[in-house]
Amino acid sequence: MYTENDKFDIEYRFGDNIYEEVVACLLGGFGLKSEVGLAAFDRLRRKNLIRSGTKYEDIISCLEKPFELNGKKIRYRFPNQKSKYITQFLNRNDLDNIPLFDDIELRDWLLSINGIGPKTAAWVTRNYLNSENVAIIDIHIYRALLIMGLYKQSYSVQKDYVKLEHIFLKFCGELDVLPSRMDALIWLQMKQANRNVLKLINQ
Repeated sequence: MYTENDKFDIEYRFGDNIYEEVVACLLGGFGLKSEVGLAAFDRLRRKNLIRSGTKYEDIISCLEKPFELNGKKIRYRFPNQKSKYITQFLNRNDLDNIPLFDDIELRDWLLSINGIGPKTAAWVTRNYLNSENVAIIDIHIYRALLIMGLYKQSYSVQKDYVKLEHIFLKFCGELDVLPSRMDALIWLQMKQANRNVLKLINQ
């Protein structure tokens, strides 16, 4: 089986602490370009707003202002919704009791945060604890395993996430490949071959 020595020399973490990691992942995800999400995260961090007790007005004020990326001004897509999620998270009364030493406990705790579903919870957990016991089932992973016949068309990422995660982790285990390594490989290849992949799925 694989060992810790098999890990990629990749730093997954975005933040310096769990608060920052949660906020960074909340700002990313479906329908949002990673560059814009990271720019939003960087702005909040530079203004010291990723801390307990931060106010909604301060968060949304930052997210509503355009970001300049590659010479273009781009607006963050969901400033109101994400500001609410971030504010609610940063004002919870149990932030001193986050289970940071067990990946499954952390993933389960993260699911109690408004705006975080199974994929984002797995994302935060994988990043922060370098966990190989969770999987980030995004569209690239889903399509790849669909083509391989390991997923069925009837499976839904939203409704069947636990099942999809189990299948992916079992697949990696049988090949003796770290899930994070397989994740990175599939993500890169599927992203580059996106149009051809869609044709295969449609056939």
